[in-house]
Amino acid sequence: MYILDTDHVSLLERGGSAGSRLENRLRTIPLAERTTTIISFEEQMRGWLGYLGRARSLAHQIEGYRRMKGQLETYCSMVILTFDEASAVEFQKLRQARVRIGTSLISAKYLTSK
Repeated sequence: MYILDTDHVSLLERGGSAGSRLENRLRTIPLAERTTTIISFEEQMRGWLGYLGRARSLAHQIEGYRRMKGQLETYCSMVILTFDEASAVEFQKLRQARVRIGTSLISAKYLTSK
């Protein structure tokens, strides 16, 4: 199983050379093994809700909603891992061990450089 974090999903949505490298890397991984988390979804939704709340023109609102819909479609195409009691316990263990979560998981740089 490969878990895409918020940065990975953002790269895929933005495209560009880093997004293309990640897409190429993901093509080697079966669809059923590509996952993300409900936490990543929440982080990105929070960002889009903030963007829409600050939008001062109709054009910015239209663009924000268009991109938000694209993000929803991206998440609907993947298995989304839940944050349940078992996940919370593991997260607390990592925090107590002072594991730097953002650098200990597969990074976007690793996936895009292969």
